[in-house]
Amino acid sequence: MAKESTSSEVAYSREEELVVRVRELAQKEGVTQKEIAETLDDFLKSYESLLSEIKLLTSVGDRLQRKLKQANALERAQREEIKRQAEELQEKNVALQTTLDELSKAKASRKAQAFILILAVVLFVGTEAMERVFDSFIDVDTVQGFLISNGLKVLMVLGLKPLEGYLEEYFVRQAIAEDKRKIVDQVTAEKGVKTI
Repeated sequence: MAKESTSSEVAYSREEELVVRVRELAQKEGVTQKEIAETLDDFLKSYESLLSEIKLLTSVGDRLQRKLKQANALERAQREEIKRQAEELQEKNVALQTTLDELSKAKASRKAQAFILILAVVLFVGTEAMERVFDSFIDVDTVQGFLISNGLKVLMVLGLKPLEGYLEEYFVRQAIAEDKRKIVDQVTAEKGVKTI
């Protein structure tokens, strides 16, 4: 079975034959000046040809090496720029989320205050109506009756502040849940997934 030749063996077969010829000439006795001159001339021509090819390949290799270094430097710079932009985007996302949370809390607080104000008005009107009922049971003209009547009103007013805090927390949780639902709906819409 014949051995397949590689491309480098084929490309330099002439030079290899010349090396074999020079070795044979060096081992041969009684070599003439003419044979030495012809072989040396062929050897020099082959050497000059190889030297020019090596110079060309080295020049091309150097250019490719510079281009590769430039491409690597550009790629490194782009990677660093992408990393910096990602960090900036993350910071902006955190700031945006903080702002959205504060906005949700402010909306929830206003909603809770409005609800408490309405409740306070209703309680005020209700206590005025109930005061007439209490007048028949309690003598409000006495100190004890005055304290009972106004003590109940103070207790109702003091009970409104904790109720306002609870309502604010409830509305904030509701707003956050709504925001999460909107984000999920948006992501699923972008992916083309239908929600149930």
